[in-house]
Amino acid sequence: MNFDPTDKVLALDLATRWGWASMRLDADRPEAIGHQKIKSKNLGEFIEVFRLGFRAVVAATTPDIIVFESPILRGRTTIMTLRKLYSMPALVEHECHLTSTLVLEEDNNRVRAQFVSGKLPRKSDARKKAVMAACEWRGWEVNNHDEADACALVWFTVTRLGHRIW
Repeated sequence: MNFDPTDKVLALDLATRWGWASMRLDADRPEAIGHQKIKSKNLGEFIEVFRLGFRAVVAATTPDIIVFESPILRGRTTIMTLRKLYSMPALVEHECHLTSTLVLEEDNNRVRAQFVSGKLPRKSDARKKAVMAACEWRGWEVNNHDEADACALVWFTVTRLGHRIW
């Protein structure tokens, strides 16, 4: 598949505080980075808050390609958390289907390892810090690990689809 250098990628780090980053295939840095914390009383409200936020980000960034990380399940995960983590990618794929937008899914550990250019620490907090440090090294300002993970994902996708080596 061939892509235009001006195609825009929107990367999503999906969680109850989800992060996003947008970047053109011919760029060397994200043009927009952000996050949203979702507080909800029930799954229906959670999905609606995410849907509205997601649509607002899509409207603001006008992506040609949307990529999200595969849900990561660690330790003891409640049924409600599972429902939230699986509903978000389902909603993204549904919205992409409705708009004929290319949607991709990537493994976060693979993305992070390539982004930090090496072996990742074993502990979750150390991994998060390593990704944030890699963003800082590139001169990208991020406010939290969700934004950092979205930046890693957008960089990974732009590098892969743009056939570039950084």
